[in-house]
Amino acid sequence: MIYETINMKGVRVIGIAREIEMNKGPEECPMFWDEFSEKYLKPIAEGRIENALQQAVKENHIGEFGICTSHKPDKFLYVIAGTYEGGQIPEGMQVYDLPDGEWVKFHFKGGMATFQQQYAEVFQKWVPAHPELPFYPDINVEWYGGMDIESPDYSCGLMVPVKRG
Repeated sequence: MIYETINMKGVRVIGIAREIEMNKGPEECPMFWDEFSEKYLKPIAEGRIENALQQAVKENHIGEFGICTSHKPDKFLYVIAGTYEGGQIPEGMQVYDLPDGEWVKFHFKGGMATFQQQYAEVFQKWVPAHPELPFYPDINVEWYGGMDIESPDYSCGLMVPVKRG
């Protein structure tokens, strides 16, 4: 597994959120992405920016991140987000501050066909093997590297903040 530690400070993201049941994430998150792509990315790619939400998606590169954050004991908030560039926050979007500090950034290859498998391996194999890096349990950030998600060379991954003694 390829990973690196990075330091993040002052990272603000903007996005569209949906509450998802814990046991339904592997099905509902991809459905949310499909809806998001159809409603926002497709019109933008076709040169049709018809509302403030689509404009904000374009200006802030929303779709660059997928953020999972604890919400309720049996649910989490999933946010399709991008780096907040400032400006108007349209109704239906929110700005979030990511925790400052050290993060572990995992690099995945193989497109979305292998994403969920690699994601699970981080928490089932890598995290237990690295007890010296206690993770914040309430947030992680998926990162995406472009549009060709079916390419075997597609780069994406996961970032998780860690606590150091």
